[in-house]
Amino acid sequence: MAIVVIGLQWLRNMRMREQDEEKRRKKEIRPHPISIRATRVSPAASIAQMAININGPETHGKFMSDCLIEEPSALVRSEAGKKAQSRVWDELMKKLEAIKPGVTKIL
Repeated sequence: MAIVVIGLQWLRNMRMREQDEEKRRKKEIRPHPISIRATRVSPAASIAQMAININGPETHGKFMSDCLIEEPSALVRSEAGKKAQSRVWDELMKKLEAIKPGVTKIL
């Protein structure tokens, strides 16, 4: 059942893209001069999201690979992995602060 739902979602997304392309070709859609452009979620991301939604709360806070709950690698669980995670987080926060001062206070 889940695979059918995911497949239907993917097909619907592909059809919507085709319709949007068709409308653009016909010049039916003209972007507003001041507009925010957004993209649709990729098929892989929508499949992962569907897997999370179908599986429910038991997937919350878990590591998933190929839409299945998996145990993280030994590196991630090790002391060295914790240090690496901390270092990456600190570097990311510094870069975010450089872009927009004060943004990290909400995290």
